[in-house]
Amino acid sequence: MYEPIIDPMIFYWIDILEKAGRLPPLTLLGGFLGGVFILIVCTLRDCTDKQLGKYLGTWGAFVIVSFLILCLVNVFIPSKDTMYKMMIAKQVTPHNLQVTGETVDKLAEKIINVTQEVKK
Repeated sequence: MYEPIIDPMIFYWIDILEKAGRLPPLTLLGGFLGGVFILIVCTLRDCTDKQLGKYLGTWGAFVIVSFLILCLVNVFIPSKDTMYKMMIAKQVTPHNLQVTGETVDKLAEKIINVTQEVKK
């Protein structure tokens, strides 16, 4: 009776799937920007081949790990709208609907009684 009619986690998983659909283009963009960043660093430092390998290893690992962490955080933290939907879905239970329906019925009866008294 007090269980939500719609499980709030449904909205969470829908949001995650929507965000996961955006990951392939973001991964491509992140890889491209990471490569450009590494080339700029190597160009500004006037790297030799040995130093280039060192920078590629160090900066490449940093860029890849940072990008993957940001992607995971982006995917698994729900958006504001999803959190609102989950909060509302948790509150919509058969018991709450029944109580609300009874309250609306009583309010409608009072309004009808008051308007009939005013007409007299």
